[in-house]
Amino acid sequence: FKNILFFVDRMVEHSIGEFGRGTRVEPLHYNGVSLGMTICYENIFPHLVRRRVLAGADVIVNLTNDAWFGDSAAAEQHFSASVFRAVECRRPVIRCANTGISGAVDSKGHILKRTALFREAVFAVTVKTQDKRSPYLVFGDIFPWICGSLLITIIIVSVVKQRIYKAKGDQ
Repeated sequence: FKNILFFVDRMVEHSIGEFGRGTRVEPLHYNGVSLGMTICYENIFPHLVRRRVLAGADVIVNLTNDAWFGDSAAAEQHFSASVFRAVECRRPVIRCANTGISGAVDSKGHILKRTALFREAVFAVTVKTQDKRSPYLVFGDIFPWICGSLLITIIIVSVVKQRIYKAKGDQ
């Protein structure tokens, strides 16, 4: 909304700069391994992680600031999303959180290492990369769309049948 809120930039002494949306998704490369980076809660969205793997990521890396979750179940839920992303994409996930749960998950969803909440920790872990393509990588969200379409069709057919049955009963 820079065009609308043009006056805000003048009110802030030290502007933090200009930000724009990226135009492509590309992995980072380190020692022959392609890293698909997700920031904070991007890791809870399967389609965002899928895009990184389709762009060539061998490993998903999630960097997150979980401090605002406090001592709630949200940090555990946020870490659990990494297990789902690993299985969906058949890629290991390495997660680094400032106060939340850091850890590593293999491509089958096994938790290889995890830290406790609010604990400083350093660990090394070896993950195996692979080129397997899961059904989710191949088909994406087509299955939920098919299920949703079938559900809507069943509801419509049911409502129409009820109205026809009721109309015949009124005669």
